[in-house]
Amino acid sequence: MTGEMMISKQKGIALLQALLITLLITVMAIGFSYNARDQVEIAKGFSERIEADLKLDSAKSEIMYLLSVSDMSSSRAIGLPKGWNLYSQPFKLRDGITVEIQDVAGLYPVNLMGEASHRRWLSAIGMSDELARDVAEKINKLQYKSSKSTEWDSGTDKIKRNLLFLQHEYSSLGVPPKMISKMVATSTIYPTTFMNPLTIPNDLLPIMYDVNVVNAIIEQRLVGPMSRTLLTELTGRQDYDSFLLNVQMSPIGIFRVDIRTKVNQIEVNRSLDIMLQPRSKPYTMLLQERNI
Repeated sequence: MTGEMMISKQKGIALLQALLITLLITVMAIGFSYNARDQVEIAKGFSERIEADLKLDSAKSEIMYLLSVSDMSSSRAIGLPKGWNLYSQPFKLRDGITVEIQDVAGLYPVNLMGEASHRRWLSAIGMSDELARDVAEKINKLQYKSSKSTEWDSGTDKIKRNLLFLQHEYSSLGVPPKMISKMVATSTIYPTTFMNPLTIPNDLLPIMYDVNVVNAIIEQRLVGPMSRTLLTELTGRQDYDSFLLNVQMSPIGIFRVDIRTKVNQIEVNRSLDIMLQPRSKPYTMLLQERNI
């Protein structure tokens, strides 16, 4: 009897050991399964990131080429593909690739202007009169203070830090973040000598036109490209002599380009500053490139 009890007890222990081993193997198998799944997801994400980067590089090359072969010396960019624009309105290049191109001649040349012009610009982009006066005064003082160190001097290589420089400088003035993004989007410190009404971004149009004309221009831009003749019809203006800067209806040859690519959940954003030199049959120069 005692022997049978010992055998029964041993069988129970063996069964318990077998169950414990089975449980351990099951847990390890589940762990390996999760680990393998994580590795697959990591590999997939890495592959998608590479694909997004390759799509962005391809888009960059295509944009630089098409800008270089387009007629940029005419009243509008005749050679640009259908659906493109030079006033920062996003358009789809291909599936998963969105592009914004801004002709720098359509931006406010903050380094060339004075306090009164600054107030006009800041009011045009939606800043309150009180804040516009305060910020315009601060910008004017900053320009004067920086003039000896050439930070705002358009004749130096430091203009290549255009966007990053303006972002930093505007932030230092205590401007609300929402307005900083509008200020950066509508201004430049590149050496522009004129403004191009055909490529002024929508947010900056009030610097030249009243609200009814602004709305008419925006509506026309939704329909298709605008010529100099059509702009004159909409605005009723041929003479810009009273405006704060010389006006010409052609791009200046410097472009701010933002490219966004998306592959599933992976997004890659890159900003470029591109110069065409000269504007007639030009070669393309990449001034700066940065991930954003």
